[in-house]
Amino acid sequence: MKKLPLLICLLILAACSKNEVIPPLDDLSLPASSVVVSHLDNDDLILVDGLIQLKISREDAIERGVPASEYDLVVETLVRHNKRRVQTKSVNSTIAWGILQYPADIYYSDVYLYSLLPLPGGDGGSLTLHYSMGMSTGSGDNCTHTLTYNLFGWASDYHSTISDSVSEYSYGEGAIPFPYLDEASLSLNYSNNSCSQGVCIYDIQL
Repeated sequence: MKKLPLLICLLILAACSKNEVIPPLDDLSLPASSVVVSHLDNDDLILVDGLIQLKISREDAIERGVPASEYDLVVETLVRHNKRRVQTKSVNSTIAWGILQYPADIYYSDVYLYSLLPLPGGDGGSLTLHYSMGMSTGSGDNCTHTLTYNLFGWASDYHSTISDSVSEYSYGEGAIPFPYLDEASLSLNYSNNSCSQGVCIYDIQL
């Protein structure tokens, strides 16, 4: 008879312990490799009065998993890019824009430019690719960026294919003019020589 109450107590204790979820030891502290790192991309950019702006705050970006150093580098590069655009007074006809990063997997972009027709009676115009590249602080003088571009397009009387690249040290910016085309496809590829985190901001004007 003494064994029966003891058996009932053991059964109740076992039933209660089944309801308690005890996480495995591995789940109590996640390893660093499991932390999800996010990056800023084209969806985080917006065009305001012809100038490229970030539409996500630093706090929200960090909460999403974007490294603070990346956010600060993008802001710094955007400031230089927009300042140059204001100085050259060429901010009113931006038709495409974006961000490329390396070594993050955001180093390639295809930009399709359709129906870039001239004004009636006009001779057409031209496309210009504007770019600004920056690297994280502490980068050495031997750190270089390379922006490779491939343009394929056509107008009513000819086709055009242009492939080339530009390289800059640490920080760099410039403008690359293209001939006028009715329609065009532009591929961009950005990289650096892996000595630092790098970013390239670009826009295309008609």
